[in-house]
Amino acid sequence: MKDIVETNVKDIEKKFNRLTNRSDIAILLINQYIADMIRPTINKLDIRSTIPVIEIPSKDTIYDPNTDPLLRQAKKFCGGEYK
Repeated sequence: MKDIVETNVKDIEKKFNRLTNRSDIAILLINQYIADMIRPTINKLDIRSTIPVIEIPSKDTIYDPNTDPLLRQAKKFCGGEYK
């Protein structure tokens, strides 16, 4: 985890944007801890025009389904709330 903490958020955002714009990537897996660091960038994505971003829980932190963009889209689609 030390290497992650020392990584600049701007560098993470830059790499994330590069990965989401590549045509040879169909799905992006990201640790939720890291996703929380760049949450505004992830929230700006249009799920219909970019690749799906799947957030994976960290063994060091508790998974928060309320910040998962894919789950939020599924809730909107189904018209319900996650409980």
